[in-house]
Amino acid sequence: MRNLFEGIFQLILRVFFREIEIVGEENVPADGPVVFVSNHPNALLDPFFLLCRSPRQVVFLAKEPLFRMPLVGRLVKAFGSLPVYRKQDGANPKDNAKTIAACRAALEGGQAIALFPEGTTHSEPGLKPLKSGAARIALSANSSGDRRGDLSIVPAGLYYSAKRTFRSEASLVYGAPIAVPVVELDESHEPPRDDAHALTAQIDAALRGVTVQANNQDALAIAHVAERIFAAAERDEAGAQDAEEHPGKGAVFEEMNLRQRLVDGYEALAEAHPAELAAAVASIDAYEAQIERHHLSHRYPSKLTVGAVVTEALHALFMMLALAPLAVPGWVLNYLPYRLVGTLSKRASSGEEVVATMKVLAAMLIFPLTWIGSAAAVFVWVDPLMALAVLLINPIAAFVTLVAVERIGQLIRGARFVVLALFRPGQKDLLVAERKAIRIMILHLAELADALPSE
Repeated sequence: MRNLFEGIFQLILRVFFREIEIVGEENVPADGPVVFVSNHPNALLDPFFLLCRSPRQVVFLAKEPLFRMPLVGRLVKAFGSLPVYRKQDGANPKDNAKTIAACRAALEGGQAIALFPEGTTHSEPGLKPLKSGAARIALSANSSGDRRGDLSIVPAGLYYSAKRTFRSEASLVYGAPIAVPVVELDESHEPPRDDAHALTAQIDAALRGVTVQANNQDALAIAHVAERIFAAAERDEAGAQDAEEHPGKGAVFEEMNLRQRLVDGYEALAEAHPAELAAAVASIDAYEAQIERHHLSHRYPSKLTVGAVVTEALHALFMMLALAPLAVPGWVLNYLPYRLVGTLSKRASSGEEVVATMKVLAAMLIFPLTWIGSAAAVFVWVDPLMALAVLLINPIAAFVTLVAVERIGQLIRGARFVVLALFRPGQKDLLVAERKAIRIMILHLAELADALPSE
């Protein structure tokens, strides 16, 4: 059952995200006991990454109420997850003794477990204070049994370019393993409190090294826009192709690093160089307003030739004609379910961090019902054999529709820039110049930040 669900969620992640990068797999021990610790920004999608994209098979710790939910409960049980009993859920925390014992047994058997030491999913710009459970479990398992001293903790940083958005980008970054000391355990098999706190502090520092951290949402928001402008201007300088169609290797991870550098710079420069920072923020805001007014993507190309435009248009036309036999009926069948998934997920979500999860759960229910319903209608009113063919073709048509719609979107964004370049070349040149100027401004701010004394 686990293999079945793992295959399903591998597919879901691949469809939901346009690009997924896994960085630092060499930091994950090939065998032996491992405790994965991760940040928790995106509800159920976070464990899916470690369950489906980790080089090790993972046993996850999940809050106990999930085990009682109709659909989610079957999923967490299928993956062999262990329940965590929390007072805020109405459970008795003393029941965690069984869970901790199960974790210790799994680790002593050389398995890998994973948990979120923040204790809850959230949309804060930085890590929440970590609970000590991960450190206590690791110390307890590492200080007893046949594998005494053999356990390591691997920090796993999750990053989403736009976590609630379908067809966005994500990365999973594994940091260097943390060596777990061997300590003396008490009669309850618990490690000393000071050792648990010290190891928790190490975990906190390691997680901060593989995630984006900010002290406020303003810093994170301006960094998000600035890094997109900077990345586009970098492609201009390098003469690279539009990254939307030709993404570079490690692009999402580099985006995460750039965003963190900008966040760090924002925090330091706000005190040391407020005038320069304010000028940069004003330029970025003004540029962003122009992009929205002209309905352009940040990744529009800075140079256009007639030949390139004609070649791209002919290639796109050929693709549209080739995909049309499946894309058109796929769009007709799946458009309303797609809109329904979006509407239901927003209404059912209690916060931004659960929107993507609600989209996935709603899609898992609504799209299969749509495909089965259309096949049933063909079975009743047309032909049973054709109904089977329709049932098999429906998922393929949905995927082809997705490819076609994304291609059309790229063409529309490109066409807007073509129109601007042909009919308002002065405005186009001004936008390109402003984008390059912002890049230079960001580099200058980075130099100012580097020159500041470290804390």
